[in-house]
Amino acid sequence: MRSILRESHELVLKYCEETGQYSKYKSQSWFQFFRIIRNITSHKEGGNLYNWPNDLSKNGITSVKWKMRKLDLTMVGKNIEFSIPDAMDSWFELKEFVEKHLN
Repeated sequence: MRSILRESHELVLKYCEETGQYSKYKSQSWFQFFRIIRNITSHKEGGNLYNWPNDLSKNGITSVKWKMRKLDLTMVGKNIEFSIPDAMDSWFELKEFVEKHLN
């Protein structure tokens, strides 16, 4: 799960940055949620929301959503449940974004 979340995000991020399409990626309603989940699964033992991203805090963003899931500032320091089916669902959503919006 760590690999699919981390590598797919990093690959699309790099492509978007190199092709000048980062704003398309960042503007997706799920971008910040996926970014935080990627961080949660990628750092240390995985599963814990260690901190809230500084750029979100500076902009007054205290929660992010994806479908029926929500992450917020009160969850810092807690383990976050994210299943393999959730990871696959997020990957398919990312794949759809790539197919529809990137050139």
